[in-house]
Amino acid sequence: MLIVDDREDERYLLRRRLRKIDASFAITEAASAAEAERVLADSACRFDVVFLDVNMPIVSGMDLLPRLADLRERHAHLADLAVLMYTSSIAPADADAARAHDFVHAFLDKDSDLESMRAHVNAALG
Repeated sequence: MLIVDDREDERYLLRRRLRKIDASFAITEAASAAEAERVLADSACRFDVVFLDVNMPIVSGMDLLPRLADLRERHAHLADLAVLMYTSSIAPADADAARAHDFVHAFLDKDSDLESMRAHVNAALG
């Protein structure tokens, strides 16, 4: 799993929640879209799921989606990558725009309950 969020406290909280779902999850963190792109392009790194914050400075999660689509096309190891958008402000227009990408599996509120998150993670993992 890759957590992409500019706020360290939010990455920490999500990491704790994911550990409650499954303590064996391998979790990597990126503090920016640029860092996420570098990590994902590294063929030595394998990720099934990316939790992507919508509101980040410089390059937002929404702006990163087309770049992720391009990365998925260029790197075979990313072909099955699933993205879960993760935000504190769910705007219907953002949710619709994100879901236009077939690899976006859900648009989750950061306050989602643990069981809902578990269901979305399990669905993304297939």
